[in-house]
Amino acid sequence: MTPVETRAEVASAMTPVETRADKARDAILGIGVVSLTFSVALMGETGIESVGMPVLAFGLLASTGRLWPGFVRRRHPLVFDLALLYLCCVILSLFWSKNPLQAGWRVAMHVVGFVLWIYLVGAFATRGQAVVRRWALILALSGVAMACHFLGNLLYLLLSGSIEQALVQRYSGGLMSLQWGASNTVAAALIFPILGAMLLATTHPRAWRLCVAMAAIMLLAIMATMSGNALGSLLIAGAVYAALQRRLQAFVGAVAVFGAMAALFAWAIGGDAFDLVMDIRSGSSGYRDRLDLWRRGWGYLLQTFPKPIGFYGSMHRFEVSSHNFLFSYVIEIGAWGLAAFIGLVAASWRELHRERRRIIAAGAPVRPLDVCLAGFVAMLVNISFEDPQYTQPYIMYFWLFLAISVAGTVRASVDDGAPATGPFVAQGPHQSER
Repeated sequence: MTPVETRAEVASAMTPVETRADKARDAILGIGVVSLTFSVALMGETGIESVGMPVLAFGLLASTGRLWPGFVRRRHPLVFDLALLYLCCVILSLFWSKNPLQAGWRVAMHVVGFVLWIYLVGAFATRGQAVVRRWALILALSGVAMACHFLGNLLYLLLSGSIEQALVQRYSGGLMSLQWGASNTVAAALIFPILGAMLLATTHPRAWRLCVAMAAIMLLAIMATMSGNALGSLLIAGAVYAALQRRLQAFVGAVAVFGAMAALFAWAIGGDAFDLVMDIRSGSSGYRDRLDLWRRGWGYLLQTFPKPIGFYGSMHRFEVSSHNFLFSYVIEIGAWGLAAFIGLVAASWRELHRERRRIIAAGAPVRPLDVCLAGFVAMLVNISFEDPQYTQPYIMYFWLFLAISVAGTVRASVDDGAPATGPFVAQGPHQSER
């Protein structure tokens, strides 16, 4: 154990203390996360670089004294080992890539995300619940920035064309996209910030109005993308959360609000445009296309197995992705890479569930942990039908959510002694009985 990590162990056992330098480092890193949605093209079409990545890299370089991998590994040994193994599989896959520069931009974000994960797990363990809330807010604000970026970009482009034209191009690429990803990818990325807003609401009840406003903006952007997968994933996550909290009435109410927003959106775009969307979906889009992509993915897997083709290699070699992480990961980073990813998610889920039982026995609320458990379900459902895991914002959101879920919500639940109010918060004796 190094002297720095010894101090970390001592700090984790003491009353949480935060310095101005800690807050300054978080501010720099927070700016990097919030600016993830903005990107620039480098070397032509070789790479799309997120503006936030160099800011995050600079912030982490300034935080080297607060990076305690040994400390994190002692606290979460299995999760740490599997996270490192997954990262190594992604990095090593570059040796088989036919376009290592294009894939390298995405792999670099994995490296930055893993280092941020180490930083945050240490911060949550030594600096208290305020840090958990701060990073849940940063995650939510990043999603609001992304939603506003998408909606503003769409509105601007619509001024030069018709809404029907935009909706047609939604299914063939075009107006409804950002530089770093298509509309369904934007919608998938926004799932994590919505979870961040829910986490903030469950750990800081007085902020629930702000959380509702942020979630509404992000939901509006997801509806504008017309992504049924993202919306369905969120509904499934809501059902899982309601089941864990035994709050069916709240889930039914949320679905009713969701339906009202969808009806309002359909009315806003007009009847002709809505009919056009339905015609397109019933004709050439939807889950029938996913089944075709999965059949092709199975064929590509048989062609390439056991040698992977490199991270983000499907688009370069086959000009299409299978839109399913099981096929994509075996094809691109190998069966061992898929096993590491599934193991990482399973270990995180297991740790959350174990802490949940312990906290219930102690009579403390478990709402934040239930949000994260539901969030993992939403993520797995979504990447079973989409392929957003190749974009830099999504990659960083994954590591940030993993850090908050594994380390942050545990402290948030233990430290939270105040009664909670608000629409996201379950009330009743079940908190201490279960």
